[in-house]
Amino acid sequence: MEEESSKIGFSDLKKYLLTKNASWSHFFKSWVTNPSYVILIFSNLAILFLPGMDLKKQAVTIVWIYMMQSILIGIVHVFKLWFYKFSNPTRPTDWKNPKAIAVFFLFHYGFFHFVYAFFINPYAANWDLVMQGAAIFGFALIINTFRHYKKENSGKYNANDFMVLPYVRIFPIHMAIILGMFFSVFSGNLAPVVYVLMMLKAGMELFLEYLQQLGISFADIQDIKKTDAHEPS
Repeated sequence: MEEESSKIGFSDLKKYLLTKNASWSHFFKSWVTNPSYVILIFSNLAILFLPGMDLKKQAVTIVWIYMMQSILIGIVHVFKLWFYKFSNPTRPTDWKNPKAIAVFFLFHYGFFHFVYAFFINPYAANWDLVMQGAAIFGFALIINTFRHYKKENSGKYNANDFMVLPYVRIFPIHMAIILGMFFSVFSGNLAPVVYVLMMLKAGMELFLEYLQQLGISFADIQDIKKTDAHEPS
């Protein structure tokens, strides 16, 4: 019974978000006050308007750009795990040394990208466009990293949960990579799946940015049941 009561459902998450004053209207109003949203949208759209970019002919190039963005996100998070301040572990299974987590993350995260690189044809990509796209995403990543520096380095976050953040963020990127490889084998046309996954990727990044603006970390998830328990019956 105790294990069952500890499970978190969608209704629990919804109630918890409401305690943080989350709403659709608040989300859209935040676009005016938080430039990170504009930066995310601009960086994703800018890829489509790179000189010579044609998704029908260069969809593999898009996949490689996403791969480079994923690698850059990983590098930034290694530095964060190594240098940022984090809260003390609250679970017996947590690692107590953020630097040890950084080393584990470096090899674990890097291994996946090493494997992916063997399945995406590098000769089918335009590497001038790949480098330009990587520069755009890298610039956006640097800006938003500096914007979130004080909050992320406040000691509020649990390093073990913080390690999960890049995996959540790159989920749509890796879906583009995996499905892109699948479609290229059977149809040779990556454009349709890339269009869909570009929207999914941008949506995921905006959602995570909004959670971060609300001040929600993965360590806060343990408070969801507490919030529900303190509501008047």
